[in-house]
Formats: sequence, C-alpha cells, structure tokens
Amino acid sequence: MQITIAVVLCHSLGAIPSPVCREEIIVKDDMSMHACIISQAAIADWKEKTIFRGDSWKITRIKCIPGDYSPRGAI
Repeated sequence: MQITIAVVLCHSLGAIPSPVCREEIIVKDDMSMHACIISQAAIADWKEKTIFRGDSWKITRIKCIPGDYSPRGAI
C-alpha cells in the first residue's frame, strides 16, 4: 500500500508571536504503516539536508497517510 509521509515544520520569528508553519511531503512509497511510524530518524536526517535545517525550524507533527496526499503548504 502506498503511504505518504508528511511533516509539519514551524519557524518562530522573533517579532511575530505565532509561529509560521509549513506542511512538506517527505516520501510517497509502498511501505507498511509500521515502517512509516518508526521513520523518525530518517526524517531528522532529511531535515538536516534541507532549507529547514537548524534550530529555528521545529518538526511539530509527523503524519503517515495511506494513499496519495498533497500538502497544504503554509498553514
């Protein structure tokens, strides 16, 4: 079954009280739901290789969604 792994990343800006958040697709692949659930280490590695690296971007949610899924972008 195809599973989509999506993460919600939030960035705190000093002068703005509420964080800016984005939803990003990590992978769409045939895998089990269990493999998706235990993929936290791979997601942390992905984050460090993207524009979201560093301490200012926080992963606030990891979602394992059955089937095809499209991100909402800015949340």
